Amino acid sequence: MQKIKKLIAVLLSVAMLLGTFTMLNADSVYAKGKKTYYSGNFLGKVKDVDRTGIISKVKFTKTKMTITGSLKKGNSRESAWDGKAKYCKKKKRTFKLAKNVKFYEAGGMAGEVKDTKSSFVNFCKQLNKNPNGLEFWFIVKNGKVTKVVISS
Repeated sequence: MQKIKKLIAVLLSVAMLLGTFTMLNADSVYAKGKKTYYSGNFLGKVKDVDRTGIISKVKFTKTKMTITGSLKKGNSRESAWDGKAKYCKKKKRTFKLAKNVKFYEAGGMAGEVKDTKSSFVNFCKQLNKNPNGLEFWFIVKNGKVTKVVISS
């Protein structure tokens, strides 16, 4: 009888130790959010012969961004532009905007300069009317757009 009590006590203490270790490592169980990079160029209504990603229109609402055109898709910014990137055919796509989405304009020596949503949307409206080949790329994490950049 005493052997059984000792065995139960040992098993309970081992179970408690294992439970403590799994609670300490709970963060390792959760997967990190996967980032997907999309890119294209503002070129208007031109055929995408070389499959580089041509955007003809970008429209913003309060919580969504709608893009008409073809895009390139990758796991990093560089992979979204190389030849191995997945090509997404021309169509209208809608993406949800994250609450903390950041807007940037980039080019030249300044690098990425943070912009307000209203001025960024106005700039996109101008590019919709007069496309000039500027690069447009954005990051989607957990199904929501977290960063949008227009660069030269």
